[in-house]
Amino acid sequence: MNHISIIGAGIGGLTLGNILKQQNLDFTIYESAPEIKPVGAGIMMAVNAMQIFEKLDLKEKIENAGNKIHGILITDEKLKAISTTDVLALEKKFNSCNVAIHRADLQNILAENIGFENINLNYNLNKIDKRKLSFKI
Repeated sequence: MNHISIIGAGIGGLTLGNILKQQNLDFTIYESAPEIKPVGAGIMMAVNAMQIFEKLDLKEKIENAGNKIHGILITDEKLKAISTTDVLALEKKFNSCNVAIHRADLQNILAENIGFENINLNYNLNKIDKRKLSFKI
């Protein structure tokens, strides 16, 4: 099996890295930033995303670092309800819930689980070739 290169250590790249690690596949993540540091704001991980994290044995860590969301209420500027979503039926059906978490906390959980040694920082993608990737440091 060929070595797999993942471009970007965002939530998507780190999640893919966790999946590849679980499958015992050889990979490296390349990130243009010189360091992984807290950036961004909160994000809500929906039930379907939490099911993926459950398969990766990360669900409990993510739930503990975030806040479980059991319902969503969207209001107008006067706080009059426009839309209400009750997710309890989904939670029961899929044995999971929505979780609000800071992006940096989620990225840290994902990065720690795959190991920082699998993440190369300060790499900019220079060129994609069918045979190999070219990076500029």
